[in-house]
Amino acid sequence: MKYSGNQEYSPKRYDIVAQLLHWSMALILVYLIFFSHFEDLADEVMISSIKLHSGLGLLIIFLAALRWYWRKTHGVASAWQGVYPIQ
Repeated sequence: MKYSGNQEYSPKRYDIVAQLLHWSMALILVYLIFFSHFEDLADEVMISSIKLHSGLGLLIIFLAALRWYWRKTHGVASAWQGVYPIQ
């Protein structure tokens, strides 16, 4: 069921697409954080590592935009019982 601006739609859970976007972004970010030290590499390896790092950074931006669009068009999961909305 899709969300339109004038309806209140709040699924109990995020759908599989939202979950895949979330976890793929999380895994890529962890990879980028832990493998971002280029100073100890040989020149050819350093250049290819920097290109990979830049490409994955652009992929994160694209996935974030896609995730934002998906959230706007499919609604936000409802909060758990006993959890305040601000949390």
